[in-house]
Amino acid sequence: MLISASAENPEWHVIDQESYRIYWSGDHEQGDFVQVYAPDSIPADSKPKVIVYLHGFALCWPRFYEAHLKSLVAQGYFVIFPDFQRSSYPNPPEPQELDESRLINWVSAVGVMTQAAINPLKVKESLGAPGSCRSRKLSDPNLRQFILVSLALSVVFGLINITISIFNRT
Repeated sequence: MLISASAENPEWHVIDQESYRIYWSGDHEQGDFVQVYAPDSIPADSKPKVIVYLHGFALCWPRFYEAHLKSLVAQGYFVIFPDFQRSSYPNPPEPQELDESRLINWVSAVGVMTQAAINPLKVKESLGAPGSCRSRKLSDPNLRQFILVSLALSVVFGLINITISIFNRT
């Protein structure tokens, strides 16, 4: 199903899955990407249920949330996944099987996120974001800063893991 592309009538693409369909439109690089997960059928005695799936700022690729999105659509929800942040993620969903190109995309995504963490202004400029940015000059990180951040994250994740294991006895 294709509709003429314009701001009022975007071009929609359809991907058929086993018990649902994925409709997608827009472009990650333009910041107007959206996916809609739609179940093939809903019970006749119930009203359609819709979820707008809002997600973290840096993780705007639907593949990061795919298992949860599939779980929701399997329960009969229509799930709208918007991404209005400019990014270099690929637009169409990837094939289901794990192959070399998928691994390369994951490595590329990790590289983009690392670059954004190190120097967010440079990544923003490389995506062609319009407008000027007012900020102070960022210093280049050094090895000591990387080690300190790594240790801090390790401690935080360790504490979270210990806390979860205390309360989760299954």
